[in-house]
Formats: sequence, C-alpha cells, structure tokens
Amino acid sequence: MLFAEQSRDQSLLEAVDDYRSLVASQGSYADYGFHAIITNPSETVLQDELPILARQGIMSMKLFLTYKHMRISDDQFLRALLRARELGMVALVHAENGDLVDFFTEQLEARGLTAPMYKAIAHPSAAEAEATNRAVTFAQVIETPLLIVHVSVPESAKVIRKAQGRLQPIFAETCPQYLLLGKSNLDQEHFCGAKFICSPPLRSEQKDVEAIWKGLINGTFTIFSSDHCPYRSVLSRVLDVGVD
Repeated sequence: MLFAEQSRDQSLLEAVDDYRSLVASQGSYADYGFHAIITNPSETVLQDELPILARQGIMSMKLFLTYKHMRISDDQFLRALLRARELGMVALVHAENGDLVDFFTEQLEARGLTAPMYKAIAHPSAAEAEATNRAVTFAQVIETPLLIVHVSVPESAKVIRKAQGRLQPIFAETCPQYLLLGKSNLDQEHFCGAKFICSPPLRSEQKDVEAIWKGLINGTFTIFSSDHCPYRSVLSRVLDVGVD
C-alpha cells in the first residue's frame, strides 16, 4: 500500500491523482493500492471527495495527531472518524501528542541539543500513550474501526489490548525496528545516528521491547510491517556529487 499525502491547500482527489501519475510514470512490478493521507479534512473533502475515492476502491484514510504540517485537531479527528463510519472506510492514525512533542523539541533546540540521539527525548513514550488513549476513546464514542500504526511502547499496547477486550474494533501495527533496535543506535559518531531515526523513535528499555514482542505474539498487533519511508543519508549525497 502507498500513501497519497494531501497538502494543506490541496484537493484530496488531486493528491491521489498526483500519486497515481507518479507511479504510472515510474512503473510498478507489483500490485498496489492507496491510503489517502488527510491533512485538511474540510467539508468538501469529507462530504464530496471521500465518497468518490470510496467508489474508486480507496477505503482507508490516514490521520496524524502530530507534525505541524499534517496534524489535525480533535474536532477534525472526530469528524473524519464519523465520515469513515458512514462510508465504511477504515481510519489509520499516527498517535503522538503533537503539542507535547513540539514542546520538548523547542526546549531541546533552545539548548542546542539537535543531535539524532535527542529524537528519543523529543518524542517521549507519554506522547504516544496519551494520543493512543485519546484515539481509542474517540473511536469508541463514534463507534468506528480504527487502526493505530507503528506502536512502540507498552503503555500504548495496554490501551489497545484493553479496548480489544471490550470487543471494540481497534487494530494495531508495530514494526521490526521496535523489536530489534534500540535508541543507542541514535548516538553514533559523524551524525550516523540519523540513519536510525524513525517516528515514533527507537526505545531503549528491554522491558519495552519484550512488551512489544508479547503484543505481537498474543494478537494485540494484527499488522507487522516496515512502514518504509526511506531517505538517502547526507554521506550518500556527498559521494554522489564527488565532494571531498
């Protein structure tokens, strides 16, 4: 599945068409489909454009509770969940408290602490756990299925497992990096720790890793995927252009 991301000032239909054209121009050796990333859930998007996408077979939307250029408000989140229920779509959510992440990021930047290792501090476990609980609560109120993506901490897993125990249609994904890597990888010389940056960030405690493994084994996580979003490193770009 590919993510078609809407810019704030862009039509959602236009965003999906742009990604379709991009894939068509590059060619594909595998079947693919789209999740529609909604960054501006306006009435036009929710009432007019989403039904068109649903008729085209795009039956999932992704919503963000963090990142300034992508996150939506609680009110917008509720309206999007309601529309998902009406159309029979599934909502995916990146659950981190954006204000909390921004607060820690600003405090670190003010002190000049911008090395990759500080990514784990800027995105504390509490930011994910709070947003996960909020997302599950909203989905319960709206009575709609919800998929919480890239879960990395046991506090989130507990909230999800409890909701599943109530037979609430809450699904969850985790990723291999949260099972096999730790935040010590972020603290490497020559900025190489940047190669291990992901969001939510890598965690450190062995008990956290064990809890995620347990969630994978007992069915809390019904999806295990890479959530692959690669970037080329600065070193690779320097070598490409032949800079000494």
